[in-house]
Amino acid sequence: MKKLLWVLFALCLLIPAACGGHQNAQGEAAGRRAPVITAEGGQPAGAGVPDVPPPGPEPEAPAASGQEAARAAYRAVLEDIYTEHKFPDGVDHGYEEPLSADANQFALFDVDQDGREELIVTYTSTPLYAGRIAFVLDYDEAAGAVRMEFSNFPLLTFYDNGVIQAGWSHNQGRAGDSLWPYTFWRYDAETDAYTAGEDVDAWDKSLVEEGFPDSVDADGDGVVYYIMPYGSYDTSQPVDGPAYQQWRDAFVGGAQALQLPYAALNAENIERVK
Repeated sequence: MKKLLWVLFALCLLIPAACGGHQNAQGEAAGRRAPVITAEGGQPAGAGVPDVPPPGPEPEAPAASGQEAARAAYRAVLEDIYTEHKFPDGVDHGYEEPLSADANQFALFDVDQDGREELIVTYTSTPLYAGRIAFVLDYDEAAGAVRMEFSNFPLLTFYDNGVIQAGWSHNQGRAGDSLWPYTFWRYDAETDAYTAGEDVDAWDKSLVEEGFPDSVDADGDGVVYYIMPYGSYDTSQPVDGPAYQQWRDAFVGGAQALQLPYAALNAENIERVK
């Protein structure tokens, strides 16, 4: 019996698996797993962590608002006029040193009452008095460009009903201080531009008496008026004061003259247009 026990003991020394748990090549008992590296919180590394997609393209910068785009376009027009004497109508209006720094001016204002801001420019640094010019410019958002609404001699009164009273560059000589001749223009929303109404001039008897139409001057104030189709200087049908006022009321009526915030056309003020 003792001999048999010694034989079994010897076998255990030679074959460990016969006398205990099986061990792998690393000396780890069968049934025991190698340690698992865990992420913070006790979960296996990578377990439950979603795949992170690669970063997408950079988002595009938001497009400029309508007013920002309009002002950028207006600023470019002002810079062209100020630095290059280049005008939006493509005409060379000439240049001579202005008598004052505020001779040329501009304003941003909704003069046609369409809900959008226009650029109004008055330019008087021209060799000839009659060559002075004023512009009303609008920004066409669909086209991304500035367009001309109106241009004329810069003796303008804007009314809050979309009417412009545009004084002529010269008085014809018979009206004196009684009236400076002018044309009424109306804003047309369909064309986004101004259309000419009629012209008016006058005759003051105290300046030129010979040939004065006394029979027309019913109120006896010595002044009669000539209301004429645009562009035709026709003095064949004078009217008296009440008829002239009725004609004027058809354009202006109870409308109020607008006070535009004009600024000198210089580099500092142009830079503020943003």
